[in-house]
Amino acid sequence: MTTLSLKSAEFYVNRLESMEELLAFRKQMTDMLRDHPLGSFPQEYNDTVNGLQDKIMQKAISIAERSLIEEGHGPPPVPYAFILFGSGGRREQTLWSDQDNGLIYADPTPDMAHRTKDYFMKLGDRIVSSLADTGYPPCEGGVTCNHSRWNKPAAAWIEMLQGWELDGSWEAVRYLLIVADLRHLYGEKELAKRILAEFAAYPQHSPTAMKRMLENTLRRKPALGVFGQLITERYGENAGHFDVKYGLYIPFASGIRLLAIHEGVWATSTSRRLEGLRQKGSLSPELLLEWQRNFSSALYFRTIATQEPEPGKEASTPMLDIGELDELRKLELKRALRSVRKLQRIVAKRINGD
Repeated sequence: MTTLSLKSAEFYVNRLESMEELLAFRKQMTDMLRDHPLGSFPQEYNDTVNGLQDKIMQKAISIAERSLIEEGHGPPPVPYAFILFGSGGRREQTLWSDQDNGLIYADPTPDMAHRTKDYFMKLGDRIVSSLADTGYPPCEGGVTCNHSRWNKPAAAWIEMLQGWELDGSWEAVRYLLIVADLRHLYGEKELAKRILAEFAAYPQHSPTAMKRMLENTLRRKPALGVFGQLITERYGENAGHFDVKYGLYIPFASGIRLLAIHEGVWATSTSRRLEGLRQKGSLSPELLLEWQRNFSSALYFRTIATQEPEPGKEASTPMLDIGELDELRKLELKRALRSVRKLQRIVAKRINGD
């Protein structure tokens, strides 16, 4: 494979039959994209990476499902949907992102409930294992479809969401914001739509919902000092390095996510959320273009700072060596951070009604 064509990737992936073949293809793809220059189009590069990741994960799920059939467990007893959260849900994975996923299955009849639950827990275990074998380590926080919280029939998902809505605690709001990034990847799409429809009604269910989400979102501030200096790590092996993920990318993506929720835009990727906000017309096109350009810069800095993890370990937080940046790149980084600061002010004003 010598090009970055998603069509050619799909052709190759569809021919693969085993996890060994899929892992070899994943390594080939990763090596190719790692060495491919970002150039002036980090958003396009991001979309290519995530398109290829989707194809690989879909094949891994298909192999996992087939393996249960071959072992005598049979096909899925009811339709199901495999969904992504986090950077995968936003279509903003790096080459070495971990797993954040869940599984929704159609509500079984009462007499089939126990058997169906057992089947999908087996399938969840097999999927997580297959994805790990393909180079996607499980989320350390346990947001994966082999945990019962993230593997349920649709009615139980809705009941769980409603419980979080009524709870309103920090942890409950954190879970709701995880669900805000839900994206269907495999299986019955209508099941994912059903859960998203429930989530979409949440801000209307509770007048304090958005303020709770705002508190969570503003927890991460852009790493820019009051005098315009970059805030870097002070101690340890990363002393002097800039934390791209938590100092720039997460505040940016989270701020756009909350603004999209507030404005009723139900897309998941940051770029599509920005496009949805443009179509709503409640923010100036110039401001949205500024955010789009600066978010593209955030993707660029995150990509060049992300390192390939050691075997069996998760990718470390992207740390950027500021000393390796020329002055133009430093100015670009500061401009992106100022843009996040403006974004957080605007989101806070809109939600607080100022």
